[in-house]
Amino acid sequence: MPNFIKGDFLLDSPRAREIYHEFAKDLPIVDYHTRLSAKDIYENKYYKNITEMMLIKDHSIWRLMRANGVDEKYISGEASDKEKFFAFCSTVERAIGNPISHWAHMQLRMIFDIHLVINEENAQELWHELNSKLGPEGLKVRDILRKLNVKIIAVNEEPFADLRYHRYLKEEKNDFLVVPTFRIDNIINIEFEHLGKDLLQLTGRHIHNLYEFEVRIKERIEYFHERGCRSFDLGETEIFFEPLETDVIHTFEQLINYQEVTEKELLDLKTYLTHEVVTLAVQKDWVFKMHFGNLLNVNQSAVREIGPYTGFDAFAEQVHDRDKGLLFMFNQLKLRKMLGKTVLYTLSPEKNMFSHVVAAAFQESKNGVRGIIQHGSAWWFQNTSIGHRKELELLAEQGVLRNSIGMNIDSRSFLAFVQHDYYRRILCNMLGKWIDRGLMPGDDKTVQGTIEDICYKNAIAFFDFDTQGLDI
Repeated sequence: MPNFIKGDFLLDSPRAREIYHEFAKDLPIVDYHTRLSAKDIYENKYYKNITEMMLIKDHSIWRLMRANGVDEKYISGEASDKEKFFAFCSTVERAIGNPISHWAHMQLRMIFDIHLVINEENAQELWHELNSKLGPEGLKVRDILRKLNVKIIAVNEEPFADLRYHRYLKEEKNDFLVVPTFRIDNIINIEFEHLGKDLLQLTGRHIHNLYEFEVRIKERIEYFHERGCRSFDLGETEIFFEPLETDVIHTFEQLINYQEVTEKELLDLKTYLTHEVVTLAVQKDWVFKMHFGNLLNVNQSAVREIGPYTGFDAFAEQVHDRDKGLLFMFNQLKLRKMLGKTVLYTLSPEKNMFSHVVAAAFQESKNGVRGIIQHGSAWWFQNTSIGHRKELELLAEQGVLRNSIGMNIDSRSFLAFVQHDYYRRILCNMLGKWIDRGLMPGDDKTVQGTIEDICYKNAIAFFDFDTQGLDI
């Protein structure tokens, strides 16, 4: 297998190979959206074996193993870590062309310097070789960051997290930066069954009315900002925003008192809260990262047996003409002069063009930022070689490719940073083809500037990350 995941992997032409190795390969990684743990980074977590490091938190791998007919015992069940790793190896052997196979082999090569093929035959040797590089004296979290040249990491945090590990990391003055992202899902999606008790647990206070809730949110935004936060994130199945027709103050009080509310009352309250949070965050010049189209826990029997958020997810098409919800929200924010830097992610491939067109309709020059409305990199089920290529081509057709803020991993695994290299290879391959076909200038200045802007420089400027003390 002379060409499998070698140095020129995904690079189809001499020009593509040239620009990747010269301009892209060694660039720093700036990742503005992850689900990693600041605690793990601060404590420089080590892993007892490769299963704990690679498989435990990656639900995409779990989905793939289920698709290969692996019994749940060897995925999330009571099987030993070694048995789970062997089941993973036998799955990868059959998953030809799947990005998880590509990423896993890239992880072996780039992080562990192991060049074996992942299959059932090599499983025992891989188990031994990989585990020999782990443990208390072996490869730890910060070693991975330095091997892959990771310089800036934004970590999703719940709105009432104490952020102590972010403070500890900042006090250390490291050669990398870790910042929190303010995740507002639990603020917006408040139709909890026991709202009063849930809000007490969530906020640490008894909340009696909507005003008190808003005050508490404002306090938390200030708290996050002081600790380096420069973005906030919302994930929704549907874009539900529409004109308010009900009394949101009354609706909140009904929910606090465990009284039933109508769907319209609930949607109005969500719309109101979203606009208020966005307004407060934009006043801090935060970036709004909006994910939509995610449909979680669709396999109800499996979720009952195994638990939620374990890989039984899909994407949802918008219904009830709610595509207009995004336009309504953008228009309202624009009228209030509160439409700030925004990143749109859609899980459905059918909505990519819609997101790009909406972004183009609301672009403006603001504080020197190019491309104030961004379309995020191909996300979740679209995070594939085909998905990234299509996304880059669509951005080039509908906007300004060189203004893109590039790739983010949206992952709980530190090994996932190799996906930045995967993305950069796809980008360089596309640019190489365009140069060969005469579709773009091929001079080094243009090519290098384009690659560096997309791969990390635009993200630094867009999120206003503090690079002081970083070699970047």
